[in-house]
Amino acid sequence: MSGTFGGIACNFLRGTQASPKTRLDVWQRPGIDGYGAIDLGKGDSKTEFILVAFGLYAATIGWGISIEDKQGAVVTVVNDWAESMANFLVEKVGLPQVQYFKSSLGDARAEIRVSGVFLP
Repeated sequence: MSGTFGGIACNFLRGTQASPKTRLDVWQRPGIDGYGAIDLGKGDSKTEFILVAFGLYAATIGWGISIEDKQGAVVTVVNDWAESMANFLVEKVGLPQVQYFKSSLGDARAEIRVSGVFLP
């Protein structure tokens, strides 16, 4: 399995597009029983992806920096199931977690959590 995040290859890319949900503004007024509410339309579709890369330590550090540079950008995401999702606005890129991990792919494993929303 593999995926891409804004054109950057990942060994694993987990997550999928959240569907838009109805947003409500609920309120109360002093002296009036009950609640009021207004439908603000569809939205509230925050999405989180987990990106993983294996390789040599220096390469995984460079990979993490490349992912961090995507914060604030609109990217296309292709996950492990080959679902291509366009117009993802990257709101937050978490701190890369790099671990020593001896394998045939190198000596390090890097993981980053990325969150954002899909633009219409």
